[in-house]
Amino acid sequence: MIITFTNVIGAIRNAISSVITTNLKMWLGFETSEILGREEVLNGDFSDGTTGWLIGDGWDVTNNRLNVDTDYGSLFARQNSILEIGKTYVMTLDVSLDVGEIKFESGGAPNFIITTSDTTISHTFVATLADVVFRRNVVPTRGYIDNISIKELTQITPDKSGNNNVGELFTGKALDFDGSGDNVGIDFTTPIKSAVFWVKPLGTGIENILTFGGAFGGTKAIRSNNNVISTLGLSSVSIYVNGVQSSSVPLNQWSRVVVNFDLLTPTELRFGFAFNSYGDIQLSDVQLYNENLSTDDIAYDYANPQNLVTDRSGTSIELSNLKGYWHLSEGAGSLVYDSSGEGNNGTINGATYEPAQPRIPQLGMMNWSKGSNLVTHSEDFTNGSWTKLGNGTGDAAIVTSNFATSPIGTQNATRLQCDLNSGTTTADQSLIYDIDSSNTSQCISIYMKSNNGSNQNIYFANTFTGDNRDTAIVTTDWQRFEFKHTTANHTFSLGLRGGTGSDDIADILIWGAQSENSSSASAYRLTDGAATLNSTVIPNPTIPTQDILGNAVRDRLNSFNLDGSGYAEVADDADLDFGIGDFTLECWLRIDGNTDRRLLDKRNTTSGYTLYLTGSNVLKLELNDGTGNVGFDLTSSLNSNTWLHLAIVCDRSANATCYVNKAAQTPVSISSKNGNIDSTSNLIVGADAPDGLSLFSTDIISDVRLYKGKALTSDEVENNYNAGLSAHTN
Repeated sequence: MIITFTNVIGAIRNAISSVITTNLKMWLGFETSEILGREEVLNGDFSDGTTGWLIGDGWDVTNNRLNVDTDYGSLFARQNSILEIGKTYVMTLDVSLDVGEIKFESGGAPNFIITTSDTTISHTFVATLADVVFRRNVVPTRGYIDNISIKELTQITPDKSGNNNVGELFTGKALDFDGSGDNVGIDFTTPIKSAVFWVKPLGTGIENILTFGGAFGGTKAIRSNNNVISTLGLSSVSIYVNGVQSSSVPLNQWSRVVVNFDLLTPTELRFGFAFNSYGDIQLSDVQLYNENLSTDDIAYDYANPQNLVTDRSGTSIELSNLKGYWHLSEGAGSLVYDSSGEGNNGTINGATYEPAQPRIPQLGMMNWSKGSNLVTHSEDFTNGSWTKLGNGTGDAAIVTSNFATSPIGTQNATRLQCDLNSGTTTADQSLIYDIDSSNTSQCISIYMKSNNGSNQNIYFANTFTGDNRDTAIVTTDWQRFEFKHTTANHTFSLGLRGGTGSDDIADILIWGAQSENSSSASAYRLTDGAATLNSTVIPNPTIPTQDILGNAVRDRLNSFNLDGSGYAEVADDADLDFGIGDFTLECWLRIDGNTDRRLLDKRNTTSGYTLYLTGSNVLKLELNDGTGNVGFDLTSSLNSNTWLHLAIVCDRSANATCYVNKAAQTPVSISSKNGNIDSTSNLIVGADAPDGLSLFSTDIISDVRLYKGKALTSDEVENNYNAGLSAHTN
């Protein structure tokens, strides 16, 4: 009875636990993303007087408003150095002017003019000044400004601590076209009525984006001309940029474009090209529909960059209307995959991937599949990439494609035979693949099964002949075999040995060869027949648990799903610097990697702190108080592919103690680093800060929390563990 009562109390405690908020300075949950960043204006409603503002004559603050009442002079209200030149911002404010005008001078030309007809304003601009300036424009000028907000136009995950330390997301990927030959070619002739894409013009001339074929006067295309979207050969055209009807796409800025038009049937489809002219652009997330999108669809599409418009409640657009969907998130390889289900993959000609992009769809906030398959036509052993060889008195190996059912249930397993017919000695027959790689730690894997009803011997080797062989027994069940290479630029040889009699025939089934730069094989990656190197592919919209090739996707689990090329960034703030005081770093982590990589990093070249994983998944804390970097081992090797709650509690005069799932690990003395560890750098989640953004994480991270001036107690760590446990059980 006592045990039962104790369990009930424990269950109640878990249910009512909430995160400790005392001294909590940042909490990135990564559950959601927003398209506007941190608030850049200090005291935008002026409720705290003029703090942060430089107020000139003729301006004052009363009733929590910035008032102007003057007949003379060139007067201003200014906030200094709060914007980054070249970035795009959205300003909103309330205004009431009885007479005159106010000029806003922080970005663009001409400067934005506020008049007596304005009430609530939303203004998008590219910052050309670091300052925010309001200036009386004509005399006299009387009225007020209130509720000013200026936020960067980007994608962020909110700061749940309420301290405005939001995480800007940099996990989008795009293709870069150089304007002088780069393009993507796609065999596409399906009727369509709308094109949707993210584009960043890198030039100010005629920069071609999409062509649908045709020649001379019959060319059908979409382009940026002097940073304005225009079309060729399309009729009944309407153009929308960033969710509203517009055609302006600023230079070096990402814009979401929707172009509706009358039904057309392309004779070809190419990205970055039209009629012997190319485009100096970056491009991402291209979608083609056979219906026009409504204004509500377009607004939803812009506000929800990780979603298709088909997710909008009330839309008339169905998945069957989606005829082409190239997310351009692969990041590697020569193909762009069509995730619409129509099967129209494209070939990259010269264009290269640009990772870590802001604003466009963020892979860190999506499910995706990822893997490496470096063997071209890995499911087709009759392709020219494979060589059939014989040795001694034997003939070449016999290869028969699509002979039997493979491990995934399709008729694409290959039969490999060693048939000597008649002979007097044993002989080898092999299937050879040359691997052009400088990596000296590489793993070849392949599925095999006996085809003659009995176990059979095979061998793997670095070369066709020689003594460097691993033998294996192939049974009557499908098994996946691995062979590890330890030399560069080697040859993979799958060998069979025949006997001396005419009835001594080696006969096996093979499927799914995969080569990886790793010491062991990961999950096999299905391909469409082409080599795929470290690609990231989004889910199939009709089967969200798989990518378009049938590979299972890695669930984001409402967390930051990092693929090794992106990160989040939190602007430098005093809240994130610990000085000489105690602090606690905390997160939930699901490990999926075997290389050195950063989890949190706030360092410059002289001071700061970082939390990272080694290749053997040992958690380390590195501190620099101006006397050099010192790394402290916090744990032994951590388990992979399971949720871990990590809390690194730092008593600056004594120890750092890491708690793993509320269990304290051996404390480590950090008293040698009791100086100031402040840094002027931004805080990076998932990458290395001072070394040019390297050591990217491939793990899943959530609930990143920083406590300043507080070393959590063991009870508080357990409380936070219990508070997050129900959300981290998958």
